[in-house]
Amino acid sequence: MGGTEVLSNPSGDLRPKLEVPTPVASIRVDGIRVFRMMDDDDGPILVITDGDVTVEFSCGLSGRSDAAALGAERLAEAARAYAVVVEAGERA
Repeated sequence: MGGTEVLSNPSGDLRPKLEVPTPVASIRVDGIRVFRMMDDDDGPILVITDGDVTVEFSCGLSGRSDAAALGAERLAEAARAYAVVVEAGERA
């Protein structure tokens, strides 16, 4: 049977290492509008748009979970770090 040979991966991490993926869309930060809403199953949805491109963030089929919360926290932390860099460049 085909499968993953765990012994060849001593860390036990079966997920491949991610490199920076090629973007499929670009959102202008200066035009961002954000909407928070609920789906039909009462799950939270975050919609971000710049008027041309719209992205929806949802918890997926598994619904609210620790993994979904962690993903939202990573998104928030990355957005805050990006804002700090943009603000620093504005002051320079």
